[in-house]
Parts: sequence; C-alpha cells; structure tokens
Amino acid sequence: CVESVLRQSFTDWELILVDDGSRDASYEVCKQYSRKDPRIKTFHQENQGISVARNKALDIATGKYIMFVDSDDFVEEDSINTILQEALKTDVDILFYDFNVTSEGGVIRSSSCPNFEENEIFTGEEYILRDSEISSPWKSLYRRELINDLKLRFYPGIIHQDTEFLLRLFPFVRRIIYKKNVVYNYYNIGESATRTKSIEKEKKIVYSDFVIVTTIKAACKNIPS
Repeated sequence: CVESVLRQSFTDWELILVDDGSRDASYEVCKQYSRKDPRIKTFHQENQGISVARNKALDIATGKYIMFVDSDDFVEEDSINTILQEALKTDVDILFYDFNVTSEGGVIRSSSCPNFEENEIFTGEEYILRDSEISSPWKSLYRRELINDLKLRFYPGIIHQDTEFLLRLFPFVRRIIYKKNVVYNYYNIGESATRTKSIEKEKKIVYSDFVIVTTIKAACKNIPS
C-alpha cells in the first residue's frame, strides 16, 4: 500500500498513516517509512476503529484534495497525477474513478460511477437521485475544504460509516466528474471486519442502521432541496 504511493510520478503529496492499535509490527513499519520520507506522517492510537482513524487523518491533512486508501489495498502506478490534474482543471469537489477488485475469482474492473458518462459534470444530488451506490470513500478524490467547511467527520463505532458520511456530504456537492481511469486496487479476499458473520455482528448492523437513519434524518433539516 505505502510503496504504491511512493512509486507515483507526482511527488507533492502527504501520506498520513494511522496505526489503529495493531498487534503486530505494523506501527514499527510505519515509523520506518516516516524516518525515511518526511512526506509520510505516522500516528498511533489505541484501537478505536476506522472512523476514528480517518478522522485523525482529516484533522491533520493539509492538501487541497484527499484520497482514502485502506491498508490492504494499493494505488495504480502514475494514477494520482492524472486524476489530480483533472480535478484541478475542472475545479470539482469530487472526482470518481474506476477500480479493480481482486477476489478468489480473479481481477474484475469496476466502475465507481456506472450511471454517468465520462467527463460529465453533475451534482451530489443528481448522483443520489440516479440511484447510485453510496458506499466506500476510496472510490473518489475529495476537495478537503468542502469536508471541513461542512465540519464532516466519520461517525465512530458503527458499521457502514462510509454510507453515513457520504449521505451527509453529497447534498452539498456542486461539481463531480467521472474519469474512466483505473486508480484503485481493492482486495476482497478472506475475512474482514465487514464480511465476518456472527450474532454480535448482526446486532451491530441493526444498531448501525438505526444510527444512520437517525443522523441522516437530522441532517436533512439543513438541506434546502
């Protein structure tokens, strides 16, 4: 994951690594990268989940645009410069891109924005109304200023925190563009926090969905449309 960022031709980036209470050598590996490259910033916290880790990074980030990259995934070579230049040229709030999904069945190319044409400019409201999937934040590039102006952060302690976050963001997004560049590589192999099943997991899903409905209902009061 880290090496895929280091291999980019674009060099004016910052990489924020948040170690969420790992029980192996991950934190030491992160610190080694930080010692080698000042653009890499490493932080450690007791295990509090992905929402708190992402919020920590959002509080620290200084770049004009933000990408979220999960630690078991990686970024396509020379992809960051291409999408960043396009985002700057078109002055968009969000840029969607394609991605590869690697599973037991092999690699499948997927679109993050199948209901829109490439280079089409559209709003967050249009994205929602075309029945588009609202899920993982790693499918796009985001203008950091918009997230901070809305004071948006991920809700801690729930499953599907990505959906909750994006549903509060999209109504205020004025310019989105979709590019058919493959940027992200997502691994869907083995167990993960979102795929392992148990009765406790099912309880948490019900609780999380209740939280999402409650927070979105409250957020809708501030949406003029």
